[in-house]
Amino acid sequence: MSFHPSLGQHSFVSLLSSSASPSFLHFTYHPSNLITGSEPQVWTSLPSSEWQAIPFALQPSASAEPEQEQTWLARIPLADAQPGRFEYTFRLLHADGSMEWLGSEGGNGVVELVIAPSSSATVEDCPFEFEQAIEVEQKGRSSTLAAFGLKGGRSDQVESFRLRTKAEAGWDKADGLVIERSERTWYLPRLLPSPSPLSHVSPIFDTLFLHLRRPPTSGHSAGIVVILAFSTSTVSSSLRGGDDALWLRCTRDSDEQGAKGYVAVAWGKEGELRKCTEEVVRIASEVLGGGEIGKPSKGQEETIQKLSACTWNALNYDHYTLSDVLPWLEGLKRPGASPSSSFSTDPSLSDSESHHQPHSSPLFASSLSTILLDDGWQDVVHFPDPVDPAKDRRGLRSFGVRPEWYDVNGSIVREGEERGRTSKTEEKDTRRDDSGYGSASMSASVSGSEDGVVMIVQPGEELKDAVERIKRKGIEKVGVWMTLEGYWDALAPTGPLADKYGPLELWTLRSATHSAADTHWYLPPISRLADYYHDYFSSLKRAGIDFVKVDDQAHQDYVLSRWTEGGGEGEGVKGEDAGELRREMLTAMRREADKIFGAGTTIHCMSGSPRTWGGELGLVEKEGMRSLIRNSDDYFPDTPSSHRFHLHVNALNTLLTRSLALVPDFDMCQERLTDSTALHPWGTFHISFRAFSPAPTYSTDVPAKEGLSSNEGWEAMLGWTKDGAAGLVKTNGEVGVVLEGRIFDDVLGEGQGEALKVGLPFRGAKGAHVGLWNVRVEGATARSWVDDKDVADAVTTLGLEKEEVVVYLDGEDVKQVSVDQLAQAQAAHRLLPSPLHPIKLEEKGHRIVTIAQLHSFPSANGRLEIACLGLLDKHTGLAALQSIKVVDLTAVSTSTVAATSPDAVLASSTPAPPSTSLASRTPSTFPRPPTHSRLAFLLTCLTSYRSSLSASTIPPAQAQLQPRSLRTELHSLGRDLLRRPLGTIWSETRAVVGFTLAIVLWSVGRLAVLGGRPRGRLGVGARFEERETAASVAPVKVEDGVREEQAGHALRVGLAFVSPRLGFYLPSLAASSIAVESLKIKLDGTRIPSHFVSSSKSSKGVVEVDVEGAWRAAGESRKGEGWVLEVSA
Repeated sequence: MSFHPSLGQHSFVSLLSSSASPSFLHFTYHPSNLITGSEPQVWTSLPSSEWQAIPFALQPSASAEPEQEQTWLARIPLADAQPGRFEYTFRLLHADGSMEWLGSEGGNGVVELVIAPSSSATVEDCPFEFEQAIEVEQKGRSSTLAAFGLKGGRSDQVESFRLRTKAEAGWDKADGLVIERSERTWYLPRLLPSPSPLSHVSPIFDTLFLHLRRPPTSGHSAGIVVILAFSTSTVSSSLRGGDDALWLRCTRDSDEQGAKGYVAVAWGKEGELRKCTEEVVRIASEVLGGGEIGKPSKGQEETIQKLSACTWNALNYDHYTLSDVLPWLEGLKRPGASPSSSFSTDPSLSDSESHHQPHSSPLFASSLSTILLDDGWQDVVHFPDPVDPAKDRRGLRSFGVRPEWYDVNGSIVREGEERGRTSKTEEKDTRRDDSGYGSASMSASVSGSEDGVVMIVQPGEELKDAVERIKRKGIEKVGVWMTLEGYWDALAPTGPLADKYGPLELWTLRSATHSAADTHWYLPPISRLADYYHDYFSSLKRAGIDFVKVDDQAHQDYVLSRWTEGGGEGEGVKGEDAGELRREMLTAMRREADKIFGAGTTIHCMSGSPRTWGGELGLVEKEGMRSLIRNSDDYFPDTPSSHRFHLHVNALNTLLTRSLALVPDFDMCQERLTDSTALHPWGTFHISFRAFSPAPTYSTDVPAKEGLSSNEGWEAMLGWTKDGAAGLVKTNGEVGVVLEGRIFDDVLGEGQGEALKVGLPFRGAKGAHVGLWNVRVEGATARSWVDDKDVADAVTTLGLEKEEVVVYLDGEDVKQVSVDQLAQAQAAHRLLPSPLHPIKLEEKGHRIVTIAQLHSFPSANGRLEIACLGLLDKHTGLAALQSIKVVDLTAVSTSTVAATSPDAVLASSTPAPPSTSLASRTPSTFPRPPTHSRLAFLLTCLTSYRSSLSASTIPPAQAQLQPRSLRTELHSLGRDLLRRPLGTIWSETRAVVGFTLAIVLWSVGRLAVLGGRPRGRLGVGARFEERETAASVAPVKVEDGVREEQAGHALRVGLAFVSPRLGFYLPSLAASSIAVESLKIKLDGTRIPSHFVSSSKSSKGVVEVDVEGAWRAAGESRKGEGWVLEVSA
């Protein structure tokens, strides 16, 4: 069982002013076993110091019967409460009058009610004093920059400076959070208990970021403070604890005079953590020569992201070869049966064949566009450690591939043997020199070709041939893995690289806390590092590689000294050039990678270093681009205990990384076990969480066998786009982050308790998702509520102006919350907000809540209130919405508004202008070609009928678009054929056939009119003319699937993806005051037939629209970059 607040908990609650509406303390109870015949109670001295019993009330749930699970709620009014210290415990009152106490003596909980002073921040609110600082600059009303001067000295010298807290400021009662490097190359979050949180800061691990939360007291308002230690090119800075104080620890990376260490501090009210974090990041960025960090640039915040795949778990880690990669890709790109749709199976296979061959779902196969060749492809050799020969080391020999890795077609042509046809370009001498092959005694390999001609792959071109083979499988981009130092133990002491960049220098690495960091590296001289990275990346680029993943970046922090032969390890000056090496390795690698592959393309991994997160990479945008960075330790699919920590670390680290010049990457994951015998038990747990990261999403799955797909796995993260391809329905801008009011929840504990809650706003959709995951100790159940404070935290960045939002949980009744209520809840203590949805999660369980703005506009039956809930069958269905707003259609037709809208997002989703339906043409006007068919338009022009399309016959919407001409249509047809040859031929053929039929019908009708026969007996042709004539004088009821002019208002939604379940919530439908049939729903200007619209069976007032089915039934128009859907009544 679990209570909130729990027994033994000490809570400080600030009373509202007398002008505020009455508030309540909310106590919740989730019993382990069902309670029958007994009443749970809160036994408390609240709110007037007189002990009393407050009964819990059993809460109804639409998704669970009371006999299955129970959620109880008690409300204690605070309208007449006075400040004071109050206690509580819990008990059960049984039917026979006996009492069962659920607490223990001395274990009561405490609530202190206080009237705190105003919570507005002032300059005096800074909790730190900087006695040793040489400069303290007030950067704003609630932020400070402090600089500390280092004494003149050598590289690698360390100095520490004490940061004192103001004793009278009340921060000793705070609790806190640090992001510290407690792993060798990773930052991890850790909560600091109250009181005296600074005494719990680690004295041995580097802390980058510290957050304190102060409770309200009679002398102080509730408040927060954040402190960021950041690094420059000359000094690396971090925070450490010790002697009940906080210390700034500065390590020199240069012997330059005047070096300084820095900290930035910001403070504010509870609920302003993001604001304060962005402020300290801005201050640090300015010191480093950058500026304010904005949202990701257009190049990174793409409208549609595609799926990527990584070889690591799928292909036996670093033991794979090219002959493993190629059939793996064939299976991943082969579309089999979809668990959610019968669309797009491989046309070359029968249904039975597509099931039995390794395959993916159609969505997965269509979306997969990028491959990362992880560890295992490089030319690596073993050698003994130069200082301790008993230890085996592995170093990079050349820039080429491992000979065993390139195993296609198997045979080798030795030097001097007759060579056959070579690859397309040789440039042998230059490439060998630039690529580190030099005197490498490599021999050419025989490689087959698709036309049967034997190809000879020259030394150094194996990777190029491999990339070409991979891209012929339908892959657009190929990346490769490497480490900052080349391979795990840097370069091999002998070989092409040693010859080219030698003599190599030997460096010693040591760590006082992580023995795994202790090693020796052979590296090029510092003066040659830039050449080394330039040559390596250039050779990869020439081979067709599009990006790199650079691992082990934080390992360089442990460089101790350059080793000198003859005098024993560590001889020479300790730290000589160590700082310069650390600085140059990072800066040279980043500079050359950005120059050769493009800014923002490199994946920075194992980079938990003050020089990275707290240095230039994390604090300064390059060319307006953020850098991709791994946000946590690796994903370990076969380590059950790792999964819950993986999510928790990512959710808390993003409290900082969302504000840095970084795109947080949550690492790869998989839906199936690596042997493809079953679905992975933690598959959907991870996949649903990856939808909360804007970074590229990597699958490390193997192709599926029959029945091994899940609607809740990749299918729930992928959707169809208007070009007939597929993409990821996920965030590409904001990143999911633990809700601010939930940071200090005990979500990792034993037994029943709270779930991890992560918020993700979608500005275009004017809504947000709150994801809940059970990350408790193995086997434990998570029981929790989503309350209005959770909702407020999730939507705080959206700036909602409407009066209400709705909160939707699949299977539950929708709840409405006012924006005013959210504003009060965000500033309130956790015990005050109103619970909305009770949630129970078993082990590996997760649920995602949707929050959407409620729109209101006039309709024929009064005002219509409606909220769009996004795609209900996707994890983050709001990601499908590019835009949403109420539009006035009174004076302009639907299509005209769509075509001329100034809204930038809608402009990218403008539907094709409507061609007049067959039911509304007169025989006197030659049929206009379908606007989505270029071939029909060209045929019309060539047969001179185009002249009949005078300005008077062109619809207003079409007249306002750019005129179509032979030149523009020929150009567009050629482009479409190059991009989608089969799809273009199919769609054009259908359009031409339909256009031909229209011409035949026009001819029959025209002949009938010329013959003077009565119109009423002309059949189809006459009815066309009658319907258009009638439409010109009076409104006509139009059947489903036919375009119609519309007056009034509508909710317009721009869609980037479609699926069978687009959801809307209407309070009037929940109240049964309107029927589903009264809704008019149009897709790109065409009324959606009623059989594609249905009411939800599990949530009152929710309507589901099969937009995918309607689009396919209407002919799958590919015009435009997205769809426009309109709802009115």
